[in-house]
Amino acid sequence: MPPSSTDGYFKTLNLVFLAMFGGNVVFFVVVLYLVRVAGYPTQPELHGITLYAVPILSGAIAMAATLLHQRMIGSGQRLHSLTLKRQRYQMATVLYCAVLNGASTFCLVVFLLVGSDWYLVFFAALLGLFLLRRPSRQAFIRDLALSREEAQRVEGYGHNG
Repeated sequence: MPPSSTDGYFKTLNLVFLAMFGGNVVFFVVVLYLVRVAGYPTQPELHGITLYAVPILSGAIAMAATLLHQRMIGSGQRLHSLTLKRQRYQMATVLYCAVLNGASTFCLVVFLLVGSDWYLVFFAALLGLFLLRRPSRQAFIRDLALSREEAQRVEGYGHNG
Protein backbone atom coordinates (compact mmCIF):
# COMPACT_ATOMS: atom_id res chain seq x y z
CA MET A 1 0.00 0.00 0.00
CA PRO A 2 1.69 3.23 -1.10
CA PRO A 3 2.17 5.77 1.69
CA SER A 4 0.19 8.36 -0.26
CA SER A 5 -2.92 6.17 -0.35
CA THR A 6 -2.54 5.47 3.37
CA ASP A 7 -2.15 9.18 4.05
CA GLY A 8 -5.24 9.97 1.99
CA TYR A 9 -7.21 7.22 3.71
CA PHE A 10 -6.51 8.55 7.21
CA LYS A 11 -6.99 12.18 6.16
CA THR A 12 -10.39 11.34 4.68
CA LEU A 13 -11.45 9.26 7.68
CA ASN A 14 -10.36 12.02 10.05
CA LEU A 15 -12.22 14.59 7.98
CA VAL A 16 -15.43 12.54 8.30
CA PHE A 17 -14.80 12.14 12.03
CA LEU A 18 -14.18 15.86 12.54
CA ALA A 19 -17.24 16.78 10.47
CA MET A 20 -19.43 14.59 12.68
CA PHE A 21 -17.83 15.96 15.83
CA GLY A 22 -17.99 19.54 14.59
CA GLY A 23 -21.64 19.18 13.63
CA ASN A 24 -22.42 18.02 17.15
CA VAL A 25 -20.54 20.94 18.70
CA VAL A 26 -22.23 23.48 16.41
CA PHE A 27 -25.65 22.04 17.27
CA PHE A 28 -24.71 22.24 20.97
CA VAL A 29 -23.79 25.92 20.62
CA VAL A 30 -27.05 26.69 18.80
CA VAL A 31 -29.16 24.84 21.37
CA LEU A 32 -27.32 26.47 24.26
CA TYR A 33 -27.85 29.89 22.68
CA LEU A 34 -31.55 29.19 22.17
CA VAL A 35 -32.12 28.07 25.76
CA ARG A 36 -29.80 30.44 27.64
CA VAL A 37 -29.82 33.63 25.55
CA ALA A 38 -32.80 33.68 23.22
CA GLY A 39 -35.21 32.45 25.89
CA TYR A 40 -36.52 29.48 23.93
CA PRO A 41 -39.66 28.29 25.76
CA THR A 42 -38.89 25.04 27.53
CA GLN A 43 -41.29 22.59 29.11
CA PRO A 44 -39.87 21.64 32.53
CA GLU A 45 -42.90 19.42 33.17
CA LEU A 46 -41.34 16.92 30.73
CA HIS A 47 -38.38 16.48 33.08
CA GLY A 48 -40.16 13.69 34.95
CA ILE A 49 -40.66 11.66 31.78
CA THR A 50 -37.16 12.18 30.43
CA LEU A 51 -35.29 11.97 33.74
CA TYR A 52 -34.69 8.22 33.39
CA ALA A 53 -35.25 7.79 29.66
CA VAL A 54 -32.21 9.82 28.61
CA PRO A 55 -29.65 8.06 30.85
CA ILE A 56 -31.03 4.62 29.99
CA LEU A 57 -31.15 5.29 26.27
CA SER A 58 -27.77 7.03 26.24
CA GLY A 59 -26.14 4.15 28.09
CA ALA A 60 -27.83 1.50 25.97
CA ILE A 61 -26.89 3.23 22.73
CA ALA A 62 -23.29 3.75 23.87
CA MET A 63 -23.01 0.06 24.77
CA ALA A 64 -24.61 -0.99 21.49
CA ALA A 65 -22.23 1.25 19.52
CA THR A 66 -19.23 -0.18 21.39
CA LEU A 67 -20.36 -3.78 20.92
CA LEU A 68 -21.05 -3.20 17.24
CA HIS A 69 -17.64 -1.57 16.78
CA GLN A 70 -15.89 -4.43 18.59
CA ARG A 71 -17.75 -7.03 16.54
CA MET A 72 -16.92 -5.33 13.25
CA ILE A 73 -13.26 -4.89 14.24
CA GLY A 74 -13.13 -8.52 15.37
CA SER A 75 -14.38 -9.71 12.00
CA GLY A 76 -11.90 -7.35 10.33
CA GLN A 77 -9.02 -9.00 12.18
CA ARG A 78 -9.79 -12.25 10.35
CA LEU A 79 -9.56 -10.64 6.91
CA HIS A 80 -6.42 -11.33 4.91
CA SER A 81 -6.29 -8.26 2.67
CA LEU A 82 -5.07 -4.98 4.11
CA THR A 83 -7.46 -3.16 1.78
CA LEU A 84 -10.41 -5.11 3.21
CA LYS A 85 -9.17 -4.39 6.73
CA ARG A 86 -9.07 -0.67 5.93
CA GLN A 87 -12.62 -0.80 4.62
CA ARG A 88 -13.82 -2.65 7.72
CA TYR A 89 -12.06 -0.19 10.04
CA GLN A 90 -13.60 2.73 8.18
CA MET A 91 -17.06 1.22 8.30
CA ALA A 92 -16.74 0.38 12.01
CA THR A 93 -15.45 3.83 12.90
CA VAL A 94 -18.03 5.79 10.90
CA LEU A 95 -20.89 3.63 12.17
CA TYR A 96 -19.75 3.97 15.78
CA CYS A 97 -19.52 7.74 15.44
CA ALA A 98 -22.87 7.99 13.68
CA VAL A 99 -24.64 6.00 16.40
CA LEU A 100 -23.09 8.12 19.17
CA ASN A 101 -23.86 11.24 17.17
CA GLY A 102 -27.53 10.26 17.10
CA ALA A 103 -27.59 9.62 20.83
CA SER A 104 -25.90 12.91 21.67
CA THR A 105 -28.27 14.77 19.36
CA PHE A 106 -31.15 13.17 21.26
CA CYS A 107 -29.69 14.51 24.53
CA LEU A 108 -29.48 18.01 23.05
CA VAL A 109 -33.05 17.89 21.77
CA VAL A 110 -34.28 16.85 25.21
CA PHE A 111 -32.24 19.68 26.76
CA LEU A 112 -33.86 22.06 24.27
CA LEU A 113 -37.32 20.82 25.25
CA VAL A 114 -36.83 20.61 29.01
CA GLY A 115 -34.09 23.16 29.72
CA SER A 116 -32.36 21.10 32.40
CA ASP A 117 -28.55 20.90 32.47
CA TRP A 118 -28.91 17.26 33.55
CA TYR A 119 -29.10 16.23 29.89
CA LEU A 120 -25.90 18.06 29.01
CA VAL A 121 -24.02 15.65 31.29
CA PHE A 122 -25.02 12.77 29.03
CA PHE A 123 -24.24 14.80 25.93
CA ALA A 124 -20.74 15.48 27.29
CA ALA A 125 -20.22 11.81 28.19
CA LEU A 126 -21.24 10.70 24.70
CA LEU A 127 -18.99 13.34 23.16
CA GLY A 128 -16.13 12.02 25.29
CA LEU A 129 -16.73 8.48 24.04
CA PHE A 130 -16.83 9.87 20.53
CA LEU A 131 -13.40 11.45 20.97
CA LEU A 132 -11.90 8.25 22.33
CA ARG A 133 -12.44 6.58 18.94
CA ARG A 134 -10.68 9.18 16.84
CA PRO A 135 -9.23 7.28 13.89
CA SER A 136 -5.45 7.07 13.60
CA ARG A 137 -2.78 4.81 12.18
CA GLN A 138 -1.93 3.57 15.68
CA ALA A 139 -5.56 2.76 16.47
CA PHE A 140 -5.89 0.97 13.12
CA ILE A 141 -2.79 -1.12 13.80
CA ARG A 142 -3.82 -1.86 17.40
CA ASP A 143 -7.51 -2.53 16.81
CA LEU A 144 -6.99 -4.84 13.84
CA ALA A 145 -3.96 -6.56 15.42
CA LEU A 146 -1.93 -6.11 12.25
CA SER A 147 1.15 -8.19 11.60
CA ARG A 148 4.50 -6.45 11.71
CA GLU A 149 4.65 -6.37 7.90
CA GLU A 150 1.14 -4.92 7.62
CA ALA A 151 1.92 -2.33 10.29
CA GLN A 152 5.03 -1.26 8.41
CA ARG A 153 3.01 -0.88 5.22
CA VAL A 154 0.47 1.25 7.06
CA GLU A 155 3.22 3.38 8.56
CA GLY A 156 4.80 3.75 5.11
CA TYR A 157 7.98 1.76 5.82
CA GLY A 158 9.27 -1.09 3.73
CA HIS A 159 7.42 -0.01 0.60
CA ASN A 160 9.19 -0.84 -2.64
CA GLY A 161 8.14 1.81 -5.17
